[in-house]
Amino acid sequence: MITLLVFSCYDDKGNYSYNDLPKFSIDSLEAYNYVRMQDEMLQLSPVVNYDGNESDLSFLWTIRLEKPKYDDEIKGYHSADTLSEDKELNYRINIAVNKYLIDFIIYNKVLDTKQFMSFNLDVQSAYSKGWMLLVKREDGDDIDFVKTNKFFPTIDATSEMVYKNVFSIANGKKLNKGNTLVQDFLSNGNGNIYVFDENAGGKLSAIDYSELNSLEEIFTFPEEIYGSTAIGFSKNRSRYIINKGQVHCDFNGSGFEPSLIPDDKGYEAAPYILETTGAAPGTVIYDKLNRRFLPIPLWTKKTGVYEAASTEALFDMNNIGKDIIHMEKGFNGYAYNIFKDIDADNFYLYIFDINTIAQAPMGLYSMENCIGIADATCFAFGTRGNVCYYTFANKIYQYNYSGANDCDLEYEFAVGENVVAMEIYKDMSEEKNPDLDSKVLVVATYNETTKEGKLYMFDVNETNGSISSNNIKSYDIDGKVIDMGIKN
Repeated sequence: MITLLVFSCYDDKGNYSYNDLPKFSIDSLEAYNYVRMQDEMLQLSPVVNYDGNESDLSFLWTIRLEKPKYDDEIKGYHSADTLSEDKELNYRINIAVNKYLIDFIIYNKVLDTKQFMSFNLDVQSAYSKGWMLLVKREDGDDIDFVKTNKFFPTIDATSEMVYKNVFSIANGKKLNKGNTLVQDFLSNGNGNIYVFDENAGGKLSAIDYSELNSLEEIFTFPEEIYGSTAIGFSKNRSRYIINKGQVHCDFNGSGFEPSLIPDDKGYEAAPYILETTGAAPGTVIYDKLNRRFLPIPLWTKKTGVYEAASTEALFDMNNIGKDIIHMEKGFNGYAYNIFKDIDADNFYLYIFDINTIAQAPMGLYSMENCIGIADATCFAFGTRGNVCYYTFANKIYQYNYSGANDCDLEYEFAVGENVVAMEIYKDMSEEKNPDLDSKVLVVATYNETTKEGKLYMFDVNETNGSISSNNIKSYDIDGKVIDMGIKN
C-alpha cells in the first residue's frame, strides 16, 4: 500500500490552483497579568490580525477560577462564565476576591478555526476601609460599602464611591431581613464582620464579606438559632452575643456557648452590650424582663448583680422599672441610657459609671422639654463632651442635659427626608485620632415617597455638639439604611 501511495503521489500531474489562506492571529498585549479592585474596570483591547472581512469573526470573553474547586452538588467543576461577545473587553469587576483566568476566543466562521489568548486577573478587595451600610431594598436586603476619605485621608477624593450589594456579590444570595451589622473590634484592630437577619446571619470575612460561618456554626450547642440582635466584647477578649434575649459568650474563639446562668429572677437582654474599661464587671446589659441592669463578670458563665443602692442614690440600678429605648457609652466612659415609663410617653436620661459593680448613678434627667421625643427615631452620644443628639422626622436636635435641660435644632433636612440611622464616629484604636474621634456625625435618611436614601457626614464640635454646615459629605444610597458602622 505504501508503495502504491508513493507512486500515486509521484505520478499525479493534475492542474490545481492554490490560494493562500487569509492571515488570522491575535497580537500579544504588553501585559498578561492584571490586578484590579472589586468594582473597578478591566479594559482589554488585543489587536486582531485578519486579512478577510471582520464579519467572518465572532468574539467571546470568558472567566474562570485559576484554581477551580470541585462542586459536590453538580459532581464536577463549573464551566467558565461569559463576560462579553464584543471585540474589546470593558468589564466592571463584580465578582468575589480570588484569582481568575480570562480567555479571549475568536472563531473564524470561514476558516472554521479559532484563536485563543488568556490573561491572569487577581481580584482584590475594595472594602478594606470605609463605612458599612446594611440596606433594605425591594429585591432583598444587602450590604453596601462607602469608600470615603472622611475617615481615611489616604483615599483619593476621585476614587470615593458607594459599592452596592457587596454581600450578594460575595455570596450569590441576598440577606433575609437584616437588622444588625457590626465589625468585631477585638484587639483594637481588624476583626470579622457579623451580620444578623431575622432568621439567620453569621460571621463574614473582613476582606470581601463572604460567609465564613453561618449563625448555627458560631454556636457550640445544637439549638435552633435565630433572632440575634447584638454582639459585643470585653477586655479579656471574650465575645458576647445576644440571641433570643439570652447572652452567650465565646471565651476563647471556639464558639458561643450556652446562655449565661441567671439568678432566680431570670433575664431577657435588650439589644445592647457595653464593654467596661476595667476588669470589673467586664460587660453590662439591660434586663428587659425585670427592668434592671446586669453586670457580667469576666471569665464567668453567669450574670452578676450590682451592690445594693444607698438611700441617697439617684436611682437603683437593680430596679430601674422602665423600658429601655437606647443604651450607649459616652462622655467619661459612662453608660448613657434613654428610658420610657411603662404606660406613658415620659422619657428620661439615666447616666451611670459602668466600670464598677458598685452602684454609681451619675445623672438622672427628665426629657420633657425635648421636642418630638415621643417619636424620636435615633440617638447618639459623644465621648469627648456632654453631647447628645436625637432625631425626630427630618430634624436633628441636641439635648442640653448638662445645661438648660432643653433641646436645640441643629440641622433640618428636606421635607420627607427622614432620619433612619445616626452614629457619632468613635475611634476604636488604642491611639485615637484626635482629628476624628467624636468629631464626625454620620446620618442616613430615607424618603418613603421617592424611595431615595442618602448618607451624610457632618463635622461636629466634640465638646459642645454644634453641627457645622461646611464640608458636608453626602452619598446617594439605593434603599433604606437599617444599620451602619465603621470598617477598619
